[in-house]
Amino acid sequence: MIITHTRTTTIITITTTTITNHRHRNHHDRRRRRHHHHRQHHHQHHHHQHHQQQQQQHQQQQQQQQQHRRHRHHHHQHHHHQHHQQQQQQQQQQQQQQQQHRRRRHVVTSSSSSSSS
Repeated sequence: MIITHTRTTTIITITTTTITNHRHRNHHDRRRRRHHHHRQHHHQHHHHQHHQQQQQQHQQQQQQQQQHRRHRHHHHQHHHHQHHQQQQQQQQQQQQQQQQHRRRRHVVTSSSSSSSS
């Protein structure tokens, strides 16, 4: 919805904010999880992340396309702002994917355990 309506700048801002927030939560969650092993939390968080990951990839792709077009338009003003956030986004995107991989195995194991119990 927002993607089609707004321009790249807005999209990036939204994505970046979401990712940053997620990354922060992830770090905390992972640490807590080792100690407490919350089964319910496992499920809830996993779901949330999966959703965001998909949305993020969508935005990332569209953003790159729009950026190409925008390159010719406002070369200076926007390019500067975008370049900075684009880089940050790609870095975080990778990190999120890695975390999801680890998280996925955790969830599966936890789910199995829960079923057994």
